[in-house]
Amino acid sequence: MRLLEIQQLAPKYLYHVTFSEHVPSIKEKGLMQFQPSNWVKGEGGTRYNEEAGIFAFEDPEDAFKWAFNMQWQHKNPISIVRIKPGDIWEQDPSEDDNLRMGKGRAMMSRRNIPAENIIDAFDMKDFGTPAELGIPQSEWFAKINSMLTESANTLPPNVVKAFLAVADAQRGEPEMAMLRVQRTMGGGVLSPVVEHIGDLTHRMTEHADAGYWLEDIIQEKVKRGLMYLTHGYGFEKEMQENIRANKTNVEELDKRLLAYAKAHEQIPVYNAAQYHGREAAVALGYKDWGKSIEHLRVLQNMLDKGVYERVAASYLLSGDKLQAYSP
Repeated sequence: MRLLEIQQLAPKYLYHVTFSEHVPSIKEKGLMQFQPSNWVKGEGGTRYNEEAGIFAFEDPEDAFKWAFNMQWQHKNPISIVRIKPGDIWEQDPSEDDNLRMGKGRAMMSRRNIPAENIIDAFDMKDFGTPAELGIPQSEWFAKINSMLTESANTLPPNVVKAFLAVADAQRGEPEMAMLRVQRTMGGGVLSPVVEHIGDLTHRMTEHADAGYWLEDIIQEKVKRGLMYLTHGYGFEKEMQENIRANKTNVEELDKRLLAYAKAHEQIPVYNAAQYHGREAAVALGYKDWGKSIEHLRVLQNMLDKGVYERVAASYLLSGDKLQAYSP
């Protein structure tokens, strides 16, 4: 076989399945051997593979199916970690038919995988579900395959770092403020709106290191936000009915919403998509439903015209310094 043919057959990535709680450590330290096994042969049984090693899949579909089963078995969040391939990998000697009969090979490395060989990671929740996305299962599988096989990010390192900081910032005080609004409200139309719209900046940026902008999930969140806010029954009318039914403390709710707006105002943004996602949430906190709708419709327009991903990946540098976005 010629060298070119060998290169074409080599996998672009390998896929390691793990608990999501381990991902930060994996990104920082790499994958280490001699960790407790997640799988044994029956309750209290032996490992499927008694040898130490790091395990991965060649084919993304095999990795996803393994992750899906692992999440169902363990009832914990699961992630798929993409790894650079290399000559330290060999076929996994396990006799488990689930590993031996996949679309690609199950692989094992007898050496630790350094952090520089870790490309990125996808939490299973990032894939959504066919019901959430409104698509048939076959199309859902195709989208997952595309996510896991597409090229990793080519943004400058300082841009990636800044975008990931946006995602982290949203998961701080803005997320806590959202939970306080929901607890104070006690249920009704406001709760899903502050959750889905407040999550936009996080979802737009959490995979900047992979160059993936979660278009399907952004589409679903924007659609849900607009559905609630523009419903013919009237968002404000229904919210007031919820307040009366829940005996909500209105003064406390207003304080929580203001804190929600202030928290989102502190999230830095670097392009128009991030800006409109943030401002839609800020307007919610100030109870300016019309302004929130305006920002969501700008995002919907980006999605409808097929330019969302290009806008979400855009940035402006002055020299080497990343510039904050201002319309």
